[in-house]
Amino acid sequence: MNIYEIFFIISSHLLIRYLIYIISIK
Repeated sequence: MNIYEIFFIISSHLLIRYLIYIISIK
């Protein structure tokens, strides 16, 4: 795995958690 793949996985994971957090508030 290169640095871009790691960055993409981390950023996508954080984005999903953020969306779940926003949805759970509503």
